[in-house]
Amino acid sequence: MSKVFTPLSIGDYELSHRIVMAPLTRYRAPNGIPGELMEEYYKQRSSSGSLIIAESTAISPTSGNPLNTPRVDTPESIEGWKKVVEAVHSEGGIFFCQLNHYGRGAVPSENGNVLPISSSSIAIKGEKFYKPKEMDESDMKQVIEDFTNAAEAAIKAGFDGVELHGANGYLLDQFVRDNVNVRTDQYGGSIENRCKFPLQVLDSVIARIGKGKVGYRISPWDPYQDCKDSKPLEHFAYFCEQLEKRNIAYVHSVEERSDANGGRENDSTSSDRVTVSALKKYLPSTPLISAGGWNDRNLSTFDDFELDAIAIGRFYISNPDLIKRLRDKLPLSAYNRATFYQPLEPKGYIDYPVI
Repeated sequence: MSKVFTPLSIGDYELSHRIVMAPLTRYRAPNGIPGELMEEYYKQRSSSGSLIIAESTAISPTSGNPLNTPRVDTPESIEGWKKVVEAVHSEGGIFFCQLNHYGRGAVPSENGNVLPISSSSIAIKGEKFYKPKEMDESDMKQVIEDFTNAAEAAIKAGFDGVELHGANGYLLDQFVRDNVNVRTDQYGGSIENRCKFPLQVLDSVIARIGKGKVGYRISPWDPYQDCKDSKPLEHFAYFCEQLEKRNIAYVHSVEERSDANGGRENDSTSSDRVTVSALKKYLPSTPLISAGGWNDRNLSTFDDFELDAIAIGRFYISNPDLIKRLRDKLPLSAYNRATFYQPLEPKGYIDYPVI
């Protein structure tokens, strides 16, 4: 039997297998409040000992909140999440909440009518985006407080832990990438300086809820939202070394060949497909999760790489019973991209069949 179907310890928890449900934005939370649709959606995809990572969740009114994105910073959103968490736990699932701040990716109409903030005053290309304010230490203090309070709120809602979204060109990632962070103070320049603020956020969250309840997501090779890095492996190797020192629950990294990085995942049977495994030497005792391009065709290659788990997204959307199908080698249902972001609609959300 493949190692992918063996148990794995992550922080305070024991998984029964190593296939994780990736965080997936679906825009089904009216006014930021999780409701019955989300409750049913996550319940359908939960099973005993499975790790489910909730979609990107807003941490404050000014963290960038596109319409129908869930929040966890209001009493109403916390109460909404409680029911979703209870549904996941009723099936034996382990549930982490992904906490996110859009940084320069926010637009004022979805951001409390204030200009976005970032590591430096460099806008994302495109008419939709605004030139952000370069964060000062007061802004940093506020964002650290927002992340930390949101983590505590997630635990209050019943989540087993949180994942800090440090990937895909969002705020924490905007500090690490050297084409976005051009600061000349202690938070810019060297990779050591560029990692300071994300690590301060992480340390504050750990202090509040405990290291065994915290994961961190990265995407070293992802150019989304104009984020690039001159030496992604070298720079994120350093960052992973810092994450390793903190003994957190896991590190979750997006593959270079994932769809987010230019659609190269079609080469998913290639023996050199996995690049995330190159980070494992810097995370010897921290579980490393690979996301991007994993499916029923290449699952058998998992044992060939230095990885602890894999995260699957789109096939988890179209196969609520994905773990059973993969374990029993049953055919997978195709997903429908047209319904991925269809706000508040059950179609393509809770109506996929199970075997």
